[in-house]
Formats: sequence, C-alpha cells, structure tokens
Amino acid sequence: VWSNVDPIVATVFDTGAEPLFQVQAYPGGVPSYKDDGGVPTTAEHWQAYAEFMRGVVKHYNVDQSLGAGRKIRFWEMWNEPEIEKDGKLSKEAYMAFFNTVGAAMKSVDPTIQLIGPTAHSYRFNYNWLPWARDNLKGLDILAWHQYGLGKKDSDEARMASNRVFYQDNVIFEKKKGLPVAITEYHVSTTGLSNHANFSNEYGAAFLGSALVNAVRG
Repeated sequence: VWSNVDPIVATVFDTGAEPLFQVQAYPGGVPSYKDDGGVPTTAEHWQAYAEFMRGVVKHYNVDQSLGAGRKIRFWEMWNEPEIEKDGKLSKEAYMAFFNTVGAAMKSVDPTIQLIGPTAHSYRFNYNWLPWARDNLKGLDILAWHQYGLGKKDSDEARMASNRVFYQDNVIFEKKKGLPVAITEYHVSTTGLSNHANFSNEYGAAFLGSALVNAVRG
C-alpha cells in the first residue's frame, strides 16, 4: 500500500539520509509457511515473492515515485534467516530465496546492492558468513547483526568486546574480498531488563567506544 509506505520512506530522504529496505516476511498474495526445521519453501513461493519484489523495485527505482534520484540502492535480504520466527530458513532455502528473488530484483534495476545473509550475530552464527560468501553469487555486501554482551558480563568485558565486535571482526571479513556491513547495531543484548546496565556514565563511554571502533572498522 504505497500511500502508507511512501510518506515514511520520503521522510528518510528528506533528512539527507538514505533508506535501506529489508526484504522479509510474506507480503499479501505470497504463500507463507510455518517451519521449525528449515524445510525449503516451494519454487512457486519464491516465484510469487520475486514477482512482488519486481513491483517494489520498479515503483522506487524505475518509476521513481518519490522523485528524481530517490532510489533505493540497498536491499537487505531477509532478517536473521537462521532464527526468524516469520520464516526460519535453512541455508538451502535461503539460497533459493536469495537467488530467485534477488535475480528478479536486479532484472528491474541492475544497480541495486543485495545484502546478506544478515545473520543474528557474528559470534553466534559465524558459519553463515563464509557459506554466504562462497555460495551466493549475486551477493554484493556481506552483513550481519551484532548483539553486544549482556548483564552477566563485567563492565570491563563489555568494553573490551567493542574492538572485537565492531573493528576486528569487520576488518577480518573485509579482507575476504566483499564489502561488509553491520545492519543492526546493539550495544547490549535483547530485552528491556538490560537497559539499566547502560543508562549511566558507563553507558555513554561504552557507546562512544563502540562508535569509534565501528568507524575504524
């Protein structure tokens, strides 16, 4: 429903920033499935998804519905496929999704950048990254989400993790040959219960350290 989405996307462009789209879950008209074992969806599912995404790319990048030059360059392909509740995918299923849907999107606009596999966290699901690098031929940017350490860890351990998570790991992956990105950035772990660990002077120092290391990475 463009009347819902377009005004939101336009506000991002209005700030001078550039929106990144996350291609995730099952839009209307696309068959969904509930899966607790990584069972691949059928090819027909992904073909229907591909047709939907052709229309999205056309709307923004060919028709330029938000105005000249306001194109969506970056497309994150799924969200944490190894654990996503709205579509947990095996590597086989993810590759079928990525290849089918990604190719359809690039057939509309070859200049777009496809980002993946957007694994949950480098330290938890590192095995997805080399697999994606080796098997997703249309992958432009290797990406993951980074959750920080939690309240069970010491202040010193959390601070020390910043260099590892946001600088060292990024530099290591860049040397493998693909551009890289952390597309979700968490200074703590999941849950409101951890906010108190960062809502103080330490929190400000932690965030500053994380940002500096991210820039260096």
